[in-house]
Amino acid sequence: MSEKNQKTPEQRRRDNLRGAVWALGMVAGLGGVSISIRAVKSDIALEELLFFRAFIGLIAITIIMAPRGWRLLIPKRPGLQLVRNLF
Repeated sequence: MSEKNQKTPEQRRRDNLRGAVWALGMVAGLGGVSISIRAVKSDIALEELLFFRAFIGLIAITIIMAPRGWRLLIPKRPGLQLVRNLF
């Protein structure tokens, strides 16, 4: 690895903190989904529940991805992506 690509300890700490915040956000989000499903599962059909869960997730992903651009969805190694999706 060249010296240009090496991160300073401060950058590594910032990256680790960012990763921890994302992980905590995911745990909170999944916990919220689980609680909300238990709260409404007697009132809504399973198919509707799955639709709304996917729709809300799509909105969240759109909000996160829009500022960075859709090019982030294009894999750098499409062959590897294909193999990963097969298993």
